[in-house]
Amino acid sequence: AGLSVGAFGGIITQGLHVIVHGRPDAVVARVRTDAAGTIEVRRRHLAETRLAPGSDAPLALDVRFKDGEARIEGREALRIAGLLMPHVNRFGGKTELVRSAVRALDDAGGADGYLARLSAYASDATAVPVKKGSGKRKPRTSGRSGAYTSGLFGLTPPDRLALEMALHEEAELRALRGELADLERAWREAEEIAAISDDILTPAPIRAALERLRGLVG
Repeated sequence: AGLSVGAFGGIITQGLHVIVHGRPDAVVARVRTDAAGTIEVRRRHLAETRLAPGSDAPLALDVRFKDGEARIEGREALRIAGLLMPHVNRFGGKTELVRSAVRALDDAGGADGYLARLSAYASDATAVPVKKGSGKRKPRTSGRSGAYTSGLFGLTPPDRLALEMALHEEAELRALRGELADLERAWREAEEIAAISDDILTPAPIRAALERLRGLVG
């Protein structure tokens, strides 16, 4: 027996939903954490993962994963959020959306300012409803499209994209700070080596190395 028009239409609609929104049970990230070891995050878990004001960083992350949930704090929260947000912003954004996200960052004075500003309303924006009688959280979806609208999907589209941008910038700055710290250590070590022979004469190779390091650090 062939499929009815209604059944065929339902299959098409379901297929389009998967293309646009992705499969709910698809694994989007496997992440190593200090609090819960290696966790497996599925797409539906993004709709149950919440942001909150952090203690050691602007934001903390209540991340939902297979068989559990964990509060992640500090720089680790920003790192993991940075891995998850590209899956929330699955198709990036149109030009106007990108402009809105950039304006949000500029208005806040950059990545750090934006993360601090977002922390003031992140809990409310990413709240997940609790199912009556069970006490369990249930992701909220749009009745019309079936798209997730809770958890990380609860942020407005400009905030979603601005957050991803801010986390990416923050990670780059963190890496740069690490590189500069290494450079500063090398500079100090070179200064100490030069100081040993200061009473005699600083050899030309050491003088040249010091000048190069001073130029990079300065």
